[in-house]
Amino acid sequence: MAPSSYRRGEEAKVKEGRRITIQPSQEPVLAVGVSAEDERFSFKAARVVMVLLSAVSILAYVLSVNPFAISFNISFVYLPTAVLIVGPFLTRALRKADSSS
Repeated sequence: MAPSSYRRGEEAKVKEGRRITIQPSQEPVLAVGVSAEDERFSFKAARVVMVLLSAVSILAYVLSVNPFAISFNISFVYLPTAVLIVGPFLTRALRKADSSS
């Protein structure tokens, strides 16, 4: 959880009778100590690893040396790989739809 900007002893000075509203940030909030560049690198690395794992799994299935059931491969290999590949496209499409409305 990201630390709040409110600290003990700090208060916003507002004139009597004035209303203030606090708007949520439009930018994603990253965990403390994690930069956006680190997150992009981690995401790319995860995607590469899962694509390689999927390729090995498909090859093992084709060569009939797959030690796992197909349901295991679907749920723990192919589905997460599909989410990692399709996820950014869906996010961009949703972001474009939100900004155009």
